[in-house]
Amino acid sequence: MESVTPAVPINTAALVAQIEAHTAQQCQLEPWWQGSHHMVYVATLLPSSERYIVRIDAPCFRPYGSGLTPPSKMRSEIATLKYVREHSSVPVPDVTYHHLDDDGEVGGEWMMMEYIPGVPLMEQWPSMTREQRQEICVKIARIWGQLMSMRFPSVGSLYEAPLSGPVDNSVIVGPTTFYPSAKANRTAPPDPSRCGPFTSLKEWLLAIARRDMAFGDPQPLSEEHRARVAAVVADIEAAPPALFSSAPGSAIVLEHIDLLPHNVLVRPDAPTDVLAIIDWEGARTVPLWAVQPMFLEQDLEEYEEHIALIKRTLSELVPAWADAQNGDECREARRLYLRARLSIFDPATFHPDEIIWSFNPN
Repeated sequence: MESVTPAVPINTAALVAQIEAHTAQQCQLEPWWQGSHHMVYVATLLPSSERYIVRIDAPCFRPYGSGLTPPSKMRSEIATLKYVREHSSVPVPDVTYHHLDDDGEVGGEWMMMEYIPGVPLMEQWPSMTREQRQEICVKIARIWGQLMSMRFPSVGSLYEAPLSGPVDNSVIVGPTTFYPSAKANRTAPPDPSRCGPFTSLKEWLLAIARRDMAFGDPQPLSEEHRARVAAVVADIEAAPPALFSSAPGSAIVLEHIDLLPHNVLVRPDAPTDVLAIIDWEGARTVPLWAVQPMFLEQDLEEYEEHIALIKRTLSELVPAWADAQNGDECREARRLYLRARLSIFDPATFHPDEIIWSFNPN
């Protein structure tokens, strides 16, 4: 493996010691990848020769002042992986161990998961035939279809259920969690007490518009920004109740917020064989009308053709999602959702059908 330098200090000796204590085997640790939010190692255990992925919270931009991580992020991702494994055929890695690193010995919260010998679809895409690309797009649509067929009682993120309390197959919907902050001046992660879970879709949109779930910012909103927020809040408050009804298009489903080719592992010699969907951090439960499967970056060859195939296949698999895209009420709810997410921005600068849905204002 090529040399990889972590973006933040990682005490690998302490990490190895903790892995060895957990597994009762010798551990050889090799750096593999510094991602946007994590430092990733491959751990080989001896004498069994078993291999695992070890992923540590280590945002690459933290040295520059950003990368503030919500404490709930990794716990929620683990619960989401568990839920998806138990309630679908979507292939995901099995998490075998999780350490909060609450004493700071390693340098970041970390988890250990099964090693999957695949490669990112993005690496294979340029050499794939048109037929292979169509085949993988249909498979991705079917994965989206499974996520959109799940049902939840509220908007938020998944967590492992406590031993007592309302339990839904070992997980509960709790406060929405988020990616690490993208901007350098954030002072605190979102306050979990203001992040749900939301049984009312209207209250969810209002919380987004009011920036209740925003990272801490040392700079108060300008008068112009406050006026824009107030206008969006008034727009949502005035919306008719039917917009947030229990209609099929408002069913609450699971959303993977970064299901793009770099998070799809495929077999190196058979790129249409999906081995795993990875990087579930920030996954959340949202209404169907809020889900906009991207999957392909817009600069990829034949983007329009393949994204149309994904949406057409998905519409056949989940008719309620197709209705949510085309119905007037759901379209209006989606407009309010975008206004809420961008409540401090000038509304004249975006359009519901053109906005980049993965845009992160934090």
